[in-house]
Amino acid sequence: LGLIGAVLAIFVQHLVVILAGFLAGGHLVIRVLTLYNWDGQQYVWWIALLGGVLGALLALMMLDWALIILSSLIGANLVSQALPLDQTTTVLLAILLAVSGIIIQSRILQRPAVVA
Repeated sequence: LGLIGAVLAIFVQHLVVILAGFLAGGHLVIRVLTLYNWDGQQYVWWIALLGGVLGALLALMMLDWALIILSSLIGANLVSQALPLDQTTTVLLAILLAVSGIIIQSRILQRPAVVA
């Protein structure tokens, strides 16, 4: 019973990561298109779908790094979007926050595990 639970947990984890990658990729594409006032409304869902598929593939191929990159991008996007700044400042803040998040999380990932 424990073995079934472990296999199921790994399988469900991969499904959740793929779904999160898909949603994050689609959200980021729509956000970037909105930020640059893109006017191709008839193609926006196709492009968002492509971003979602790429996000899902990234999440599946590079599980730890995908989580680091996607969480940093989404977090930076949410923070910069919430502040009343002009477009250039918003983009610069989002880049700064995303890079900071990736650096901080990658250092945490590379730390050797401490055995007590």
